[in-house]
Amino acid sequence: MLIKRTEKDGIVKALYESSNILASKWDGKDLTVIFKRGTSYIYNDVSRSDYMRFETADSQGVILNSKIKAYSF
Repeated sequence: MLIKRTEKDGIVKALYESSNILASKWDGKDLTVIFKRGTSYIYNDVSRSDYMRFETADSQGVILNSKIKAYSF
């Protein structure tokens, strides 16, 4: 669940209340997902609609697994 969102110069940064996902950064193209365990993945060419699904979901993990992981990283 989204707890904080900032947007500056076309870059969206978000913090989540999630068991595994800490934060994300989306630059209009690439989505960086930062996990609580300290790792991060950059998913390439993520569409705006899929990013919005991820950001606003009740569970980012569900959308990560069903939509975002389909993108190359």
